[in-house]
Amino acid sequence: VVKKNSAVNSHARSIVTFGVLLPAIALFPLFFIEVFDTRNKVLRMGWLTPVIVTSFRCSESFFESCPTEATASFRNFIYYSGSLVESMFFKEHPLWITRSYVQTILIRYIGHFAALTMLISWLAPSQYIPFPTQDSPSPDSLSHSLSDYASPTHMLNNLSAAVLLCVFLSFSTTGLQLVTAVLGWAQAITVVDNPMFCSKSPSDFWGRRWNRLVHSALKRGVYLPMRKRHYPRYLATIAVFLGSGLMHEYVWLGLFYFSKKEKEADCSSCHTALVGKQMMFFGWNGILVMCEFMLGHWSIFSFMKEKLPAPILTALVLLCGIPVLHWFTGDMVTGHFFEHLQLGFPVIVATRSV
Repeated sequence: VVKKNSAVNSHARSIVTFGVLLPAIALFPLFFIEVFDTRNKVLRMGWLTPVIVTSFRCSESFFESCPTEATASFRNFIYYSGSLVESMFFKEHPLWITRSYVQTILIRYIGHFAALTMLISWLAPSQYIPFPTQDSPSPDSLSHSLSDYASPTHMLNNLSAAVLLCVFLSFSTTGLQLVTAVLGWAQAITVVDNPMFCSKSPSDFWGRRWNRLVHSALKRGVYLPMRKRHYPRYLATIAVFLGSGLMHEYVWLGLFYFSKKEKEADCSSCHTALVGKQMMFFGWNGILVMCEFMLGHWSIFSFMKEKLPAPILTALVLLCGIPVLHWFTGDMVTGHFFEHLQLGFPVIVATRSV
């Protein structure tokens, strides 16, 4: 038996984790897409999500950065690792399902369904570009001029896509919470906490409100291991956003992957996503968070946080990212992701009486 802290064992663990296990896990979605000829982009997201969560769970185990409660017992570790949505603990024990918890999740799920139905009904007739502009580049393009980035219609289109995506993430992750409740699993965290209307800063948006599942995974799989190795905070933060960019590049590869049958057929829903846009988008937001860390103590920003109304603060936070948001959502608009999403919802259509 090789000791845990030996160099030989550490080297072997690195080879198994990063040379065998993670590459094999990454190939699974592409295998299922080929075998089942999955063309719906939302269903493909369903194949990809467990892979992302499992990969980060492996990274957390390798770097020994799992939550303390999750490693308190084998049972806790199973509850933590076996759930797509992060389980909650209280005093080193799983926080069990209660009737009030199930009722809250169910009401929230129904509310998200209703909100998605209304948003899709509004956006679908315009093919998810509700504010068309003349001679404007395609949402998935990188050929926007500076005037295009500053255009109010461009930013409104990006905002519409962001709100739709936010509600979709809220709906889908609340659905996962509901599934874990039905199965009698432990209570799970709220993954999306109203980032579009309650964020007070870039770090609040990305760290505490938008997709806390990915945030926690990146924190424990990238940030904490780097901090344990005494890397400075700014380098660990940059690494987190670069890791997020790489992760989303992988997700986009799966979403817009051309299967063999699609290549052989006339595929009307095929879309080629430009590589690098996710790295650009999350790199930009990493710079914003770094600027907050370095400049947030300035008196002008302290004054703004204390004196400005909360909606104004949120609007300012969103304005930092909305102009470039099409780097993230543009492929979803032109690559039929939202159109495939609407297949699962009733669409309210306005008609004129004759």
